[in-house]
Amino acid sequence: MKVPEARDRTSPTTDRLALTAHAGERDQLCVRIAESEADFERIHRLNHRIFTAEIPQHPPREDRRLVDRRLEHSTCLIALKGQHLVGMVAISQCRPFSVEEKLGAPLEHFLPATEGLCEVRLLAVDPRSRGGAVFGLLLAELIETARERGIEGGVISAHGSQTWLYRHLGFEPFGPPIGTPSVPYTAMLVDWNRLDPGALRLAARRNRRQRGRPGGAPRRLR
Repeated sequence: MKVPEARDRTSPTTDRLALTAHAGERDQLCVRIAESEADFERIHRLNHRIFTAEIPQHPPREDRRLVDRRLEHSTCLIALKGQHLVGMVAISQCRPFSVEEKLGAPLEHFLPATEGLCEVRLLAVDPRSRGGAVFGLLLAELIETARERGIEGGVISAHGSQTWLYRHLGFEPFGPPIGTPSVPYTAMLVDWNRLDPGALRLAARRNRRQRGRPGGAPRRLR
């Protein structure tokens, strides 16, 4: 995957999001675009840990690797603490989005405008790293990467246990309930400009109390 050309990535929104992180932890984290085989191997293993055990969307595999079929057409951002993957998120502009498959209809059936949208997927933080800097820094980098590509907002399939978090951040639900009774999801929409950094800080604190739940060259963020 091609890494976007380096540029000044600051903006009022992302600066505020990054500032919600704990300063000490922020200095130890590197957030970048996944490129190497080693990067993707880490992604497959974290994907398996989250989406077979915490969120039983897929059956567990003996090799403890879950390869997402849409990853090839996505840009995946990873948060590293040393050599350890502590968080990830993917963005895709390849339609139909997975949320459209869950809804059973195109986004245009539910939203008045769909230009400039991406799908946010595989947003996950290692349980041992929740309640700190990782979530906020991943979101900040996601927004700047998306804006570089002319993307103004995103849709996401929010797991039932995390709908409150996304609502608090500024995401809005749309369409009917999706998923299954055992693994419920809600389709949600967000405009990057509406993300609430104060709510993000509160969500980080609440996630700290809910650790059992999900939620090129390295480049450090401010």
